[in-house]
Amino acid sequence: MEAYFYFSGAIYETKAGEEKRVDVIEKLRSIASEWSVEIGRSKAVQEEFLLNGGGIQLRIFGSTRLGVHNVDSDIDILCLAPSFVTRGDFFTSFQETLRTRKDVHSILSVPEAYTPVLKFIIDGQAIDMVFASLQLPFLSNSLDILDVRCLKGLDEASVRSINGSRVAEWICRLVPNMETF
Repeated sequence: MEAYFYFSGAIYETKAGEEKRVDVIEKLRSIASEWSVEIGRSKAVQEEFLLNGGGIQLRIFGSTRLGVHNVDSDIDILCLAPSFVTRGDFFTSFQETLRTRKDVHSILSVPEAYTPVLKFIIDGQAIDMVFASLQLPFLSNSLDILDVRCLKGLDEASVRSINGSRVAEWICRLVPNMETF
């Protein structure tokens, strides 16, 4: 009982559990950045666009982003990429990058789903990762995912993939006090 806090029948993580989630997300950011640079170099993308991991971003959404997850919740992640990285790259070479890692298992790729998703477990943490490639050669850290210009030129699957992150961001911006929420 000391490992978990009980509130209204839900089980919330300990501080150590939260720290593990953060560590897993940071590890995935590193993996995605290295992969993005490899893709860029294989496509002869200018080095200036490959700085900082080619601008690839991982955006957390769903229950984790809203702070309402429990110990068994997966982490929903949007892999947001610059234009030189395609969905095809994501479902082939990124998936292969994950397959080569000893800390990743149970990979399930569903590229033909209504919202294409890559599901896997890394360091014991379940991940659902969706993908969208924006029509930009580089993604800056100041990119506002709520800016409708981000949707320009995207196909329907990409719009659906980016939607979860946009909704979570809207909720976080509209709620005056997330702790109370």
